[in-house]
Amino acid sequence: MRPLTENLATDIVCLAGRSIARCIVIAIAAAGGAGLVGCSGFFPGPPLIPIDLQSTPSGAEARTSMGQSCKTPCSVSVPTPEDDFTVSFTLNKFQPMTIPVRITRSPGSALMPPMTSLNPNPVVAQLQPVVPPPNRLKKKRTVAVQ
Repeated sequence: MRPLTENLATDIVCLAGRSIARCIVIAIAAAGGAGLVGCSGFFPGPPLIPIDLQSTPSGAEARTSMGQSCKTPCSVSVPTPEDDFTVSFTLNKFQPMTIPVRITRSPGSALMPPMTSLNPNPVVAQLQPVVPPPNRLKKKRTVAVQ
């Protein structure tokens, strides 16, 4: 009698007097079927595309118009967008900046899958300091002395 394997269904068939070649075929089929059953309920979301976000100075809050955000320098993954989107950068004492990101699609071929790219990637923001309002110097009034 041979030792039992982890697959009880295969062991039962093999113990019933089948040839070892048939047992291997059944084990492979059972393993493949189990793999298909395990995948049948799994539906991945849309493919994600990484995008690098940078700012000068670093430490800005970068937020895509699709909702992902991080502190620069950083990278976020966005679901493959249908349309162009924007990335907004904010940092205390600096003017906010919004940069458009364009989607470029190239059709696939028999040898290559379709490609989606983001331009620019990385998205880089050169943040400008907030300029304080100019001091309004009050004109001194001269009083004529008589």
